[in-house]
Amino acid sequence: MSSLWAVFGYEWRRGMTPGRIGWWFVLTLFPALIVLMIRWQPQFGRGMQPEEINTVWSIVFYLLIPCVCCVLGVFLNAAPAIAAELEQRSWVYLATRPRGILWLMLGKYLVAVVWAVISALLSISIAAVVSQLDFQAYRNGASTGSLPASQTNDVLRPLEPGIDGKTEAEYRQSTADAQLASRGGVNQAGVERSAAKGSITDLLANSVHHVLWSTQGAMIRRTWVTMVKLSVLSAIAYASLFLMIGAMFPKRAMVFCVAYIALVEVVLSLIPAVINRMTFQYRLRSLMINWADPVGQDQMQGNMFFRYVFADGGNTEQVTWMIGLACLFLLVALLVAQKREFTAAAESDL
Repeated sequence: MSSLWAVFGYEWRRGMTPGRIGWWFVLTLFPALIVLMIRWQPQFGRGMQPEEINTVWSIVFYLLIPCVCCVLGVFLNAAPAIAAELEQRSWVYLATRPRGILWLMLGKYLVAVVWAVISALLSISIAAVVSQLDFQAYRNGASTGSLPASQTNDVLRPLEPGIDGKTEAEYRQSTADAQLASRGGVNQAGVERSAAKGSITDLLANSVHHVLWSTQGAMIRRTWVTMVKLSVLSAIAYASLFLMIGAMFPKRAMVFCVAYIALVEVVLSLIPAVINRMTFQYRLRSLMINWADPVGQDQMQGNMFFRYVFADGGNTEQVTWMIGLACLFLLVALLVAQKREFTAAAESDL
């Protein structure tokens, strides 16, 4: 095991280049940016129940993080695992070491999984907070002296003129100033109002509070836990797949990996036939439905199409299938790398 950790540490340090660190940040922040663009729309969530909104976020998180962030994360490290050693002409030295190829492949596989999982964990955490940003309340608060939406409605409710000897406009102004003064934002005529509740800091604080302690926080946290588990399974599965393709086609590993994802994991997994059961997307979708339950699993059981797109078995069966296929692909990659005679010579030298 010391050889494995030595390879892992070396590959991890070698991967800490500015280019790869920048790519890591892009993968981490890309889902949050998409969620922010969706949440910024004023009409988002209008007329929808909290369960329906949670359904939308479950599907969006699933498509962005386990299906995009994790897949691209392991793709960068696992696909060119052998090709990089051949290009650097270090394969011959590794092949002559006792179990050198074995530890090299396992070390690169572990680096790819950990690299993608860390990115996914941070990504889903940021996206969960961003998804709860209440921009509508922020806009209302900023336009009415930075009051929250609930207090703004109280201040701007219909009033009868002449209350306490004041006109309607004077009464509203005095009420708004009194509520702002209670929060430390004293505002008199001619003094600019502070943005105590309209600031970005309070907007983020309210979002974090909504995720952790609101009545709907349980649904949000369940979605977060679901995406974390799916991200770990996705990284483990696709890293083994890309490692196997890279061992079979080292000089065209990137091309074949992209082609496999597009044709098999995207197209074939959506075909209502038995063959789609051999894809990882089939299992991941089924686990997402079982764990997050965003659209009501009971309502889909009677639909013939969904019976072929989503699995009927339990969670243990789906996880076993994914781990079993990942182990099979990893074993094939190790056997091919061990038995095949790779050449480090360039094509022009042959």
